[in-house]
Amino acid sequence: MPTAKPRVNVAMDQADYDLLSAFAASQGVSRASVLVELWQMAAPVMARVLKLVEEAQRARESVRDGIREAAIEAQASMLPLQREAFLNLDLFEEAVRDAIREAAGVADDGGGGAPATGGGVLASESATTPNPRLVTRGSGFRKGRGVERRRGV
Repeated sequence: MPTAKPRVNVAMDQADYDLLSAFAASQGVSRASVLVELWQMAAPVMARVLKLVEEAQRARESVRDGIREAAIEAQASMLPLQREAFLNLDLFEEAVRDAIREAAGVADDGGGGAPATGGGVLASESATTPNPRLVTRGSGFRKGRGVERRRGV
């Protein structure tokens, strides 16, 4: 479909292209739509960064040193937030995988494939040896098991 909007070509590694293609297909949109949406999310931040870079280029050398130090400090303060965001993504991924396994009727023993047995103890362990694996199953508020059931609704 012809458009009056400017176009841009992007060259990327094959692995990135394959991931972009698979993601776009899973969402039912074009690769270009995915890239445009990502850019639209990043654009406000990029506009602020561009403004700061342009101001820094016009500044005197002594001011540039101060700007450079402030940028380094800002980046250092953002790293823990980035780590936390990735940790939250890891937790989300784990919850999704657990929900998929549970929906498929596959028990997750948390131990890398060892068969689950009653009482939280492996058959090879004695009944007095505690099982150190922590198994979580989410919030417990699934349809038919949540507040409505406890209230007798």
